[in-house]
Amino acid sequence: MNHSLERRSVVVIGAGITGLSTAFALKRQGYEVTVLERASRAGGVIQTFLDQGYLVEAGPNALLLDDPRLEELIEHAGLGAERVDASTLARKRFLVRSGRVIAAPSSLREFVRSPLLSARGKLRLLAEPFAAKGDPSTDESVAAFFRRRLGQEALDYGVNPLVGGVYAGDPNRLSMRQAFPRLYALEQTHGSLVRGGIASARARRRTRPPRARPQSVSFRGGLGALVSTFASILGADLLTGVELHEVASGPPFRVLFQQNGAPPRELSADSVIVTTPAYSSALLPLPGAREALGALVSVEYPPLASVALGFERRDLTHALDGFGVLVPERESLDILGTLFTSSLFSGRAPVDHELLTSYVGGMRNPELAGLPEAELIQRVTASLQKLGLVKGEPVYQRVTRHRHAIPQYHLGFDRVLAALDATQRRLPGLFFGGPMRGGASVGDCIRSGLELAAHIAA
Repeated sequence: MNHSLERRSVVVIGAGITGLSTAFALKRQGYEVTVLERASRAGGVIQTFLDQGYLVEAGPNALLLDDPRLEELIEHAGLGAERVDASTLARKRFLVRSGRVIAAPSSLREFVRSPLLSARGKLRLLAEPFAAKGDPSTDESVAAFFRRRLGQEALDYGVNPLVGGVYAGDPNRLSMRQAFPRLYALEQTHGSLVRGGIASARARRRTRPPRARPQSVSFRGGLGALVSTFASILGADLLTGVELHEVASGPPFRVLFQQNGAPPRELSADSVIVTTPAYSSALLPLPGAREALGALVSVEYPPLASVALGFERRDLTHALDGFGVLVPERESLDILGTLFTSSLFSGRAPVDHELLTSYVGGMRNPELAGLPEAELIQRVTASLQKLGLVKGEPVYQRVTRHRHAIPQYHLGFDRVLAALDATQRRLPGLFFGGPMRGGASVGDCIRSGLELAAHIAA
């Protein structure tokens, strides 16, 4: 512990995984941290249920360990012994074409033989190294980027379902440099995704020790174990049921709030970190940050329904030997995709049963996320049957609805980030983080929290 920091105080607004990670990292460095959460529980969209022998994730299902800092955090939190690695089957992914579930090719030989793309589509994709580099001054959409580099067919049957699975989004509206910054950087640096991929692979081979393959993980108690562990460590420093009345500019910042209707309280803090979703952050009583709050109003979050269905193993008509299946928009099914949950991680379903988690809605069909539960379950079941994954009816059902699911980094999102950065410069000690910037996956959000903590410590 750095004793010179013992008197430094930080208020974190929002107890989603970003806020919890930020607070955990700061507390380990000796900061006095208070986390304020409006909801009655911490964790945001991360919530795990143990129900009738099924371990169901209401939100994200896995954490991708693609950064050593994430592994260190798991160990520091004492969760190393609870970690569950995804099955090796997770490396296999499935896509849909003409109603058929087709394994995504993972080698050149598989690519040549795969029916996922026509011969013409494959030849167009192989021409990627010769496509012209995009203009960096133009905010190009994901659809335009991949149509230019890979062709329309690869966009329809590869990129479109990927965007549906990652963002529940519309590739025609998402900004390439914001939604897929690493791929965008490969083109800008190397002029080609293929050349950039080769260069990156060579760089990794020169690394000593060799970098391990990124691993999808969860925990024996699901991702909810992350939330409960951080909440336990923070203890009385995590306050839920909080209504913010005012955050007066500092430093020191003055934070006025009430918890569960109790008399108002006031905190003084050297720094304030905002990690709530954009739609919540836009409503914060932060008079000195009107520019940033006004920009956050424009960020869209489509509705999404997570439908967990349990089946007896005898009712399966597919081996479920992979991570899951993503559905292109052209296939006109009601689901964006389905995770083979019990194939991914052990202990997710009773003996001789399997758990499938399907997602409905998003930018593609937002109205479907609000269907009555019985109709939603019926439509998802029908889609799984059409794809040849199951027969018969599920023996277990659980539906979770997210009114505001995943932030959409639409064209022009640069202006939102610029407004946040300008506000941070004008108000030293105020920081914005979380899925509103830097990525929306669990790993991205944790990384955002660790980077916020490191920035303050620096």
